[in-house]
Amino acid sequence: MTGGTRNAILLAGGALAFAGLVELALGILPAPHQPFHYLLAGTLATAVTLATLLTLTSLRRAIGKNAGAAGRRPALRAKSSRL
Repeated sequence: MTGGTRNAILLAGGALAFAGLVELALGILPAPHQPFHYLLAGTLATAVTLATLLTLTSLRRAIGKNAGAAGRRPALRAKSSRL
């Protein structure tokens, strides 16, 4: 899978998840929707999406920093004393 295809799939999945969150929030709110209900649904979906992106980005950075450390040699080696 190329990078462009992967990005398109991730974007489409994110848009569907966002729309699903809005639909869920509107389903919970009482039936005759007022403009304030739409505001709440959009705000909730945006907050959940941003929190998810922040969490995934933080985890990816934390894993990325520690992933290569196990296989690398230390930069400085202790000198062995020869007697």
